[in-house]
Amino acid sequence: MGESVIAGLLRKNLVDPAKIAASHPRENRRAELVEKHAISTFADNAEAVKFVAGGENSAIIICVKPQRLERVLNDLKGILHPDQLVISIVAGARIEHLAEELGTAKVVRAMPNTPSQIGAGITAWTCTVAVDETERSHVCELLSALGKELFVETENMIDMATSL
Repeated sequence: MGESVIAGLLRKNLVDPAKIAASHPRENRRAELVEKHAISTFADNAEAVKFVAGGENSAIIICVKPQRLERVLNDLKGILHPDQLVISIVAGARIEHLAEELGTAKVVRAMPNTPSQIGAGITAWTCTVAVDETERSHVCELLSALGKELFVETENMIDMATSL
């Protein structure tokens, strides 16, 4: 799903490829992403975050399989600014847990469906109260790269949408 997000952002010209960084443990996969999308890649999660964090409208998007989440959270612990916006596309990862582990109150939880890979999906999402209206608009714009986006009031509604 991570590459789907990158492709969607680039397809809709929402982000300059020079401002996108991705991390992946395998060198051949990083090279493939660079060749295909002209983005920056890193073997280290913290280095990827440092590359993008703090820029105007910057957001950290976490797209990993649930079993890899704790490693990523450990890698990022203590390096995010408390006001850094984090968007999670990790099945089952609760907002409260992400906020606590990352030390930021601005967390979005999103769950796109499979058609999102071609920009024709729908993404249910919610966020903490710390995410302000400007940031919510930014999230809407980013998620629209995957198709339609739908803000829901609670995480339980995301779980319901996922099951559908």
